[in-house]
Amino acid sequence: MKQVDTDVIIIGGGPAGMAAAITSAKAGLKTVLLERGDFCGAKNMFGGAIYTQPTLEVYPDFIKEAPLERGIDRHTYALLGKKDGTIVSYNNPKEEDFYSAYTVFRAKWDRWCVEQAQKEGVYYEEKISKKRRENSEL
Repeated sequence: MKQVDTDVIIIGGGPAGMAAAITSAKAGLKTVLLERGDFCGAKNMFGGAIYTQPTLEVYPDFIKEAPLERGIDRHTYALLGKKDGTIVSYNNPKEEDFYSAYTVFRAKWDRWCVEQAQKEGVYYEEKISKKRRENSEL
């Protein structure tokens, strides 16, 4: 890993880490994003629903550019007890030109997000654990 002058180091290239990296870079901070996996999204930790409004704040053009799979227009939640359960469901149809949420394949989505972070000036390094085990300098 090359030596990098930085203001912010973010460990973990999941959705929150990438959002933090992009937000920091847009604020003018020299930002480094470190990921221990082989690539961001390699160790998927959530199901892959991307909600539109908060995502637009970080990625303003994601609806046109990102690798989205399907629009979500119905949300269903189950609250389970030991002996019973309650299901709450609501429809949220497509508004204007977009859905309230989309499904994504994390391996594709996360790689796209890293590209967006790098366009904002974020320095990205992956396979950190492996490099550390091999005695590379971090």
